Amino acid sequence: MSSFGFVILHYKTFRDTCETIKSIISLPRAGRDVAIVVVDNASENGSTEKLIEIFKDYKEITFIKNKENLGFSKGNNVGFTNLKKRGYDFIILSNNDIKVISQNFYDKIERDYKKYQFAVLGPGIKNPNDGRTGCRVMPPTIGFVRGRIFRLRIKYYARHLYKIYDRKKRNEQTQILNNKYDENLFCKWKNVTIHGCFLVFSEKYINQFDGLNASTFMYAEEELLFIRLMSANMISIYDPEIEIFHKEGAATAYEGKTMSKETYRRHIKAQKVLLQELQKYPKTQKIRGEKCE
Repeated sequence: MSSFGFVILHYKTFRDTCETIKSIISLPRAGRDVAIVVVDNASENGSTEKLIEIFKDYKEITFIKNKENLGFSKGNNVGFTNLKKRGYDFIILSNNDIKVISQNFYDKIERDYKKYQFAVLGPGIKNPNDGRTGCRVMPPTIGFVRGRIFRLRIKYYARHLYKIYDRKKRNEQTQILNNKYDENLFCKWKNVTIHGCFLVFSEKYINQFDGLNASTFMYAEEELLFIRLMSANMISIYDPEIEIFHKEGAATAYEGKTMSKETYRRHIKAQKVLLQELQKYPKTQKIRGEKCE
């Protein structure tokens, strides 16, 4: 029987992290070894101390406090390496605003691994707007990333222009949600870009890597993971039969609605790193997701 280790990256939002932990510990285990590592990214608001007090009687939960905010990838990697050293078969990186819906969660992961031998798996994700996310079938391309950099620069340096663009984009997204779900999100897919809020890593990935690409503080983690997987001939799987609920935005709630100079710099740096990886592994731009049988 497989063992499962969860990493929850915590930053200030006490209630969200608490609910995520409760969601995980309430899942039926059927005798499986399950561990949770909560990595505090230097919150400094007393929220971690509250969590430690609430869950002090749960031996499967470990708390690690970073001395500084390491960002998304490096922060998650602290928990990943901890669980890797302890020999867990599957390591799951979870945002701290997640609720696992599927009660036979572990069975489905073991079933998918037996069938597909995946390196990374992503679940179907429900969100507060009654929408659904989970994966992107089309791969990241150099042209797309360059366009994203252009839009970021408009957003930061010409905010009045970006407001017009953003309003139009949001209206289009609302119209799509009002029509119907993307039918692709109800199908299993192979070799797709998986949403970064909940990532299930198997031993095929764990044995070769110590977590995520640590070149960025935040942003582009999903695409960087896709490039790493495809360039290493590893498999990613999206399975909508495994469901979670994602509140969205808790991890970045303290950044505010406007883009600060530091946030802009982090965005731009992440896109430049992504460009470098695409230029290093250009063949990954041609890998389109395939529906699983």
